[in-house]
Amino acid sequence: MAFSIAALAFEGDLPASIFHLQLITTDVANWNAKAQVIAVFHTNAGHVTLNDDAYNAERMIATGNPYKELVADLMKRGVQIELCGATATVHKWETQICFPESRSTRMRWRECPSSLKKDS
Repeated sequence: MAFSIAALAFEGDLPASIFHLQLITTDVANWNAKAQVIAVFHTNAGHVTLNDDAYNAERMIATGNPYKELVADLMKRGVQIELCGATATVHKWETQICFPESRSTRMRWRECPSSLKKDS
């Protein structure tokens, strides 16, 4: 199943899309089911996939990407996280995202897990 995430709506302090992806992956695991879950971040939610430096520059802050641990958890649960290639191009994020490999219509975070490590 694929999820198109164009903007972040919140349930408390947690983005609802991430919360629902957590629920789905928990259900899949509890039911011993097989599922391919893909979350494509684009438009006003594309920044969720940025590394700390790019996130800081895009959002004009100095705290780093607050979503990276949540996204890393989703990836550990088997969710395929993608950034829309068009969104990356419009924002000139091709070299600032946390993963270098791209396809014609999307760029994938899951190919660069080292960028998810905590800064020491």
